[in-house]
Amino acid sequence: MTAGIPKILVVLRQQAGWDALLLTSLELCGAEVVCHMDDPTILDTLRRMTELDANGTILALDDVDTLFLDAEPAFAGVDVWRLQAGLPIRIWHETPDEWEWNVLLRNHPATPLEVWGPLQDQAPNSIQPNSGTWDQFCRGSRVTLGVGSHLLSDTALPSTGLIFTPGQEGCWFWPNLPADVFYLHGMVLACSNAYS
Repeated sequence: MTAGIPKILVVLRQQAGWDALLLTSLELCGAEVVCHMDDPTILDTLRRMTELDANGTILALDDVDTLFLDAEPAFAGVDVWRLQAGLPIRIWHETPDEWEWNVLLRNHPATPLEVWGPLQDQAPNSIQPNSGTWDQFCRGSRVTLGVGSHLLSDTALPSTGLIFTPGQEGCWFWPNLPADVFYLHGMVLACSNAYS
C-alpha cells in the first residue's frame, strides 16, 4: 500500500485457516480482499489474473514453490518474490505466558527461531532451545532479539539490529524485500524520438 499499489489480493492457502488477528491486521493495512483457496484454485486464479493483466508482483510468503514458480509458463513474465530465510530470532523467556508462540511461528515460517532463558522448556518443541547465558544471548551478530520490556535498558543488549518485546511477535521484518520489487513504471529521458 505504501508503495502505491492500487490493487492487492491476499490469498490464504486452505491449510492456513482463518485467524481473526491476521485478518484484522490485513484490514488495518488496507488489504480489503482476502480469499481462502485450495492450491488448484490459487493456480487458476493466478492464471486468469495474468491473462487479464501481466503487470503485477506475486509475494510468495509461504512454501508455494511447488505450485507454480518455475513450472508454469503462464507466469514467465510475472515478478515473483519468495520469502527467504530471515535472520535468526532469539527469544529470552523468563516470565510465564509472556510470548505468543503461535503468532511468532505463523508470521515467521522461514526464520530460524531460538529460545533462551530459564523458562525455555515452556516454548513449543519446534523452537530450538539454547542453554546460553544472558550475555551470550546479547552477543549474537546479525540476529533479531525478543526480550521483555523490563530488559530493554540492559547495557548488554546490542545498539544495532532489531529488538522486540512481547506483543510485537506479529510484526513482519523482511529486510530482503526491497521497495523496487513494486515499481512497475519508469521514465526515459532521451535525445531521440524512439520512445515518444
